[in-house]
Amino acid sequence: MKIAVAKDENIVAEHFGHCHQYALFTVENNQIIEEKLLDAPEHAPGVIPKFLSENGANVVLAGGMGQGAISLFNEMGITVYLGVCGTIEEAIQKYIDGSLVSGQNVCDH
Repeated sequence: MKIAVAKDENIVAEHFGHCHQYALFTVENNQIIEEKLLDAPEHAPGVIPKFLSENGANVVLAGGMGQGAISLFNEMGITVYLGVCGTIEEAIQKYIDGSLVSGQNVCDH
């Protein structure tokens, strides 16, 4: 499983499409076995969902994102968690231990 996290320094970015990097975690048997940083591609409709899909993401964590991106991820079979806040480390750990809950989308477009 690969989990992509919208990154703003060491916290989960409020807006998925406006961040400059994504942290991509490979998780096996509830353990992180690899972490990569991916520089964000251009911000244009459909580009970032395709980019993360091509990098193997199965799950995306972000504070918020637009409905178009959500729909594209859903079509690709990628699970989206929105309203995620706090440090990336906390978010990943909550996802791994099953306690991460999708919250309110902080994006309003």
